Amino acid sequence: MILNYAEYIINYQTDKIALIEDGKTVTYNQLAKYVRRFAYTLKSRDIRSGDRIIISMHDSIEWVVAYLACVKIGAVPIQASPLLLHHRIVDAINSIKSRAIISEDKFDDIMLITPHDIMVSGPELDEYYEFSPDEIAITTPTSGSTSESKFVCHRHQNLVNYINMASPYLKIDHDTIMFCTSKMSHVAGLNMTLTLSLANRGTAILTKKKLTPSVIFNIITGESVTHFFSSPGVIAMMLKTSIDLVENKLKFAGCGSQRLPSELFSRFENLFRVPIRACYGISECCSLVSCEIFSDNPSLDRRSVGHINSLPDGVVIEIKNSQGNICRIDEVGEIYIKHPCTASFYWNNWQKTRESFHGEWFKTKDLAFINQDGYIVYVSRVDELVKINGLAVSIIEVEDVIMRYPGVEDCLVSVKQNRNNIDKLNAMIVFNGDESSLRKYLQLHLEAYKIPTFIEQVKEIPKTWSGKKFRRRQ
Repeated sequence: MILNYAEYIINYQTDKIALIEDGKTVTYNQLAKYVRRFAYTLKSRDIRSGDRIIISMHDSIEWVVAYLACVKIGAVPIQASPLLLHHRIVDAINSIKSRAIISEDKFDDIMLITPHDIMVSGPELDEYYEFSPDEIAITTPTSGSTSESKFVCHRHQNLVNYINMASPYLKIDHDTIMFCTSKMSHVAGLNMTLTLSLANRGTAILTKKKLTPSVIFNIITGESVTHFFSSPGVIAMMLKTSIDLVENKLKFAGCGSQRLPSELFSRFENLFRVPIRACYGISECCSLVSCEIFSDNPSLDRRSVGHINSLPDGVVIEIKNSQGNICRIDEVGEIYIKHPCTASFYWNNWQKTRESFHGEWFKTKDLAFINQDGYIVYVSRVDELVKINGLAVSIIEVEDVIMRYPGVEDCLVSVKQNRNNIDKLNAMIVFNGDESSLRKYLQLHLEAYKIPTFIEQVKEIPKTWSGKKFRRRQ
């Protein structure tokens, strides 16, 4: 592979369809022209290798062209959700010293490039930047559920390693038609939608539409999707509808970011005739660590919210206690990962870099244990296991129960202090139903100390920069 991911993609000379966006199609030959033209535009505006460029647009053909053109000339693209508040993007511009922003919005004191500047006719740039393996190719935002945003710096070699590692593991090839509901402003959406599908000469599906069940089902069936990756909230929403699914061509399905409630496993499989896999990944490892078929194995006890049995080539996991020693069987500890795609550092954040990067190993802040059968059993994030009245509560377990209640579209459970400054559970729920009926349901399915003291009915769940639920203390 050419050590410039963008150049590798656009060198594929064919009229095969590369991108589909809400009915519009772009072939690989067309994509190459668009990328070379926009690369020329960037160079003409004095954008050079190493310059950091924020991309803040909805998923679209223009997004893909902008991203690949940046990589082609050696500029460093940085993803940003267009749904972020304006001042948060301004903070990021200042923090990472961005040279320009590609966005539909207006920003002061920075070079603004609009989507209209991307798909223009004009000269094409044939030359490309020859990365060395250790140069930074992309910088992606990440955050835990409670911390401030960090920017993960990935070497160009990481992209090559990711393609070589993940393609056979996820069974992706030139016949793949990929649809991922995670947006490309998040590393999982970027790598699933683009990095893997285009590197393998497949087809990527994009949409600007709101992801309703009908939109998702129409894409899966209408575009003959073979690989589908999503999140628990979206899958739960899909399975609460009465849509009759016609014949589909799914070969591979995955669910990541959080646990999918167990009762939804079989419903998904019965509907699509394909097993859904539990994906575990972190931005610092290009988003993929493992992808397992969900299991009803009785050895996976009640603490389990997921399990890991097999890993891609080159990936190693160890579970360590607070003293840094390898945990015993059934002892809960923190996951450390050795991975061929581990990032190099956090941009301008030496303290977090030192805390998380330990030579070849990355310290994840994820809790797990190894059971008697050798499964790595995922428990929760460090910040998702809280103490209420002196008792440990997994807020993910509470969210799972709430999500099962009819009419609940999404929820977020966090810690909030009462009038006496004592920690209690607070549930923000996208729900228009009756709260008293919901509380009666929770009393039947949760121990009393796990039932949220506070319930807020909201229109939308707050999100971090990278699109995860924002579990700030209140």
